[in-house]
Amino acid sequence: MTSTSDLSSNASTAAATSQQLIEQGSEHAETPTDKTLLTQSQWQPYSDLSLSAVDKNYPKQIAIQTSGLVVVIIAIIMFIMNIDNQAGISHSLTVFTVLSLLGAGLVSLKHKAAKNLGYGVLEHELVVRKGLWWISTTTLPFTRLQHVSLSQNPLQRRFSLATLKCFSAGSGAAEIYLPGLLFDTAEHLRQHLLHQATAYQSKQSSDTSLQTEQTNQHLTPNDNVIESEHDIMNQDLDKGVDVDVDVDVDVDVDVDVDVDLASETRSKKAQGDKQDD
Repeated sequence: MTSTSDLSSNASTAAATSQQLIEQGSEHAETPTDKTLLTQSQWQPYSDLSLSAVDKNYPKQIAIQTSGLVVVIIAIIMFIMNIDNQAGISHSLTVFTVLSLLGAGLVSLKHKAAKNLGYGVLEHELVVRKGLWWISTTTLPFTRLQHVSLSQNPLQRRFSLATLKCFSAGSGAAEIYLPGLLFDTAEHLRQHLLHQATAYQSKQSSDTSLQTEQTNQHLTPNDNVIESEHDIMNQDLDKGVDVDVDVDVDVDVDVDVDVDLASETRSKKAQGDKQDD
């Protein structure tokens, strides 16, 4: 028969062990991450990167494309000015000269900006730098890359060029716009970027699954210990109840025996009194 003090001792021991394991699991799960700040010398500046230039035919394509647009605009303006001979010849020549100079300047700026375009494929991201006076540098990590497409206009097909467009997750417009690549180079780069994006996203997904499994492994032993301790307590309590039942049965048997003996004694005494009479 298990005493009440033994049951209380087992219960307190199980509760203390379970609480200790739960605290150890929570401490391991809440381990703080590294928050060490990097010094300025440890920063990686993208401005110092030596980027690759686009194809040499791209500035030519831009110059031809811009020149054609300028010619169309000048032709439309001159046509409007000379409807019904409203403008004189001298005035028309002056406007034509000014528009031609402005168009030539625009073509020159576009040509120089096209020559200034550069890109770089790093280990973890794609970098594009463009601009003539206002230079902008755009980086797209492979972890955020979702879609890559190629496009060609008629003039680009003439020079075997293509434009690479990279779309990030949650963005409707292209985050990376890289024209001036040879079509073969652009297709190779597209396949490489998609492969890298798939690899990084798969790795990130597997790391998340691994962290979840580790968390479950740290929490599961605590639950098992609690369940095992509770099972032990229940087993002890069940044993105690069984013993008490046995004792009650024994008591009932003793009472029945005492009742039978008393009945026999009274019956014998009654028979003796009759014989005396």
